[in-house]
Amino acid sequence: MPTKVASILLVYKTDAPKAHALALEIAGWLSDAGVATLLRESQTDPAIWPVPRGRGADPAREPDLAILLGGDGTLLSEARKTRVGELPILGINLGRVGFLTSLGPKNWRPALLGILKNGFHSVTRLCLDVCVVRDGEKVFASRAINDAVIGRGAMARLVELRLEYDGEYVCDLRADGLIVATPTGTTAYCVSAGGPLVHPDLEAYCVTPVCPFQTDLKPMVLPSFAPISVTTLDTGADMHLTADGQEGFPLRPRDQIHVTRSARGLTLVTLREDTYFEKLRRKGFVGQR
Repeated sequence: MPTKVASILLVYKTDAPKAHALALEIAGWLSDAGVATLLRESQTDPAIWPVPRGRGADPAREPDLAILLGGDGTLLSEARKTRVGELPILGINLGRVGFLTSLGPKNWRPALLGILKNGFHSVTRLCLDVCVVRDGEKVFASRAINDAVIGRGAMARLVELRLEYDGEYVCDLRADGLIVATPTGTTAYCVSAGGPLVHPDLEAYCVTPVCPFQTDLKPMVLPSFAPISVTTLDTGADMHLTADGQEGFPLRPRDQIHVTRSARGLTLVTLREDTYFEKLRRKGFVGQR
């Protein structure tokens, strides 16, 4: 059943005048349409929830959806760190690739008109919970929508890692790093490192080594019901863990990185004319060049 819309949260990229101007334009348009609107910039205090404005505004009511104006980075940051991640999200791309976003700055009106008239449908995508255990103690935890990456630091030297899945030893490897991606995240670092494109409706991890050396580990697609564990073996390497390329943590030898399926996924508003394969073609991932 489509979800009807009475209240919308608008989030625009910080320090982006075009995003701010478009957010104000959309907010005015929504207000004229009788939709209560909440408006704020990105990367603000996650605990602060903006006050709704417009006809029918009710501070006690949760927004029915969030519209994010920026690029994929804005969407990832907001969905990972704030309450925006608890709402269905519709992205308007003002960045470069914009694979997670559905609209552009010139075609939002007919799409929003259709949503206000008929409601919207959404899909929920797999996300990751990532933590680091050091000497039996959890020292870092984060959430990842695209990927968790274990990689080398500033020095151009290989790292040594041990990979396990569901408690079973898979292999030791030497490489520049290792990517554990969601299906949504396979269009990011994963595919650049030679990994496959995985349809986002699948419930799976994609494990891809980065420039492996004397290691026969091909990219693997694994069921998401079991955990992945990676242990850092190199005693002298400079290594880091990053979540979605936005949050980093320095690793030490014998650290254990645990990756599990998150209990809360990412919910995206779907538009009928914006299919997965149409996006792949439009963004240059498939098709003739």
